[in-house]
Amino acid sequence: MNGSDVMSQGFKKQDKPAIFFDDQQLGSFLYRDEQSGTPTPAEILSFWLLGGEITTEMEQVLASVITGKIKLVLDLGKGPEISDLLKKVIARSDTDMITRIRSYIGLYEISRAIDPQYARLSFKTVGQLTEQYKEKMDEETQKRWDMVRWLNGRFYTHEFPVSDISDEGKVVATGPEIFNNCDPENGYSLRSQAFDKFSSNDFSGASDIYLRMIEMKFELPGTFCHLARVQLLMHKEKEALESADRAWKLKFKAPKYVVPRILLLKIFFSMLYGMKFNVWIDRLHSYMNNDPDLEQWDIQIVIIEYREMLQCEHYRFLMAFADVLASEEKPDIFEQFEFWPKQKGGFTLGEDISL
Repeated sequence: MNGSDVMSQGFKKQDKPAIFFDDQQLGSFLYRDEQSGTPTPAEILSFWLLGGEITTEMEQVLASVITGKIKLVLDLGKGPEISDLLKKVIARSDTDMITRIRSYIGLYEISRAIDPQYARLSFKTVGQLTEQYKEKMDEETQKRWDMVRWLNGRFYTHEFPVSDISDEGKVVATGPEIFNNCDPENGYSLRSQAFDKFSSNDFSGASDIYLRMIEMKFELPGTFCHLARVQLLMHKEKEALESADRAWKLKFKAPKYVVPRILLLKIFFSMLYGMKFNVWIDRLHSYMNNDPDLEQWDIQIVIIEYREMLQCEHYRFLMAFADVLASEEKPDIFEQFEFWPKQKGGFTLGEDISL
C-alpha cells in the first residue's frame, strides 16, 4: 500500500496507532474530524516507520514532525532514510521556511554522531534562518531550536555568515572554512559545559564556568540561578543568597520561564532562614495566574540536600514547586498548602516590598 492509498482509504478511529507525537497545527490538510479520514502526523510517521511509501505531501508533514523524534528513528535503523528524506524536502522549491528549518534541525540531530562537519553546517544554517525569519517562527519550532541550541551549545555561534545561506534557505558553501567564526567560548557553549559538570556532580567546576559567563554578561538572570544552585550544593549559602538576590534585581530582563526559578530560590532562602515568605508566595501565586511559562529545571537535588534544615511543610512545598519545574506536577498542586492564597490576586513582580 502506498501513501496515496492511505490518503484515499483513510484511517478508521479504531485503527489509529497508540502513539501521539507533535499533533499540532502544521498545515490545513493535516487536521480532520474523526470521520474525514485524513491521517494525522503521528499516523504518517507510524506508517512510514513500518515501511510504507508516502506521498510528497506526506514527506513535508514527516519532515515537520520528525524533529525531536530522531532517537526513535535511529533506534529503528531508519537514520539514512530520514536523512535522505529531509535533504529531499529541503531541496524542493515549494518547501515552506518552517519545514525547511525543522528539516535542518533534524539533519543536525542525525549527523552530529556520524558526520560532525555536516552537523555543524546544519546547526549554523538553522541559526542563520531563525535570525532571518524570526518573525515567522512558530512557538514549537522555536522551542525545539532553543532546546537543541542549549543542549549542544558547543556548535553554536552568534555569527552565521550570510554567504553560506541562499535567500531560499539552501546551503551554498559546504567547505570547512565556513566554521572559522565558531567560538568555543561563547555563552551557549559554556552553559552546555557547565551543565555537563553539574550532571557529573562537579559543582565547583560548574561554578567556575558560570562565573565566567557572568563576566561575559551572558543571560544574567538565568545564569545567576544556575550559579546559586551549584553554590547551594557546595554549601556556600551566603554566596548563593547573593546570586539569588542579583537574579531578582534583574527580573525584568529575565525570560519568562526564569522568573519561577528566581522565586523558588527566594522562597527557599526565606524558609531556610525562618524569614517571612508570604510576600514571595503571593508573587508566585500572581505569576501562576498570569499565563506561566514553566521550563524544566532540576532543583530537587538542592531541596533534598537541605531537608534536615527545613520545616516539614516547607520541605513538602519546595519539593512540590521543584516537581512543577520538572514538569512532573500541575501548578494546582500548590492548593494543598494552607499558606497558598485562595483567591486570584496578590502582588505583582514589579512591586518592591521590603522584608
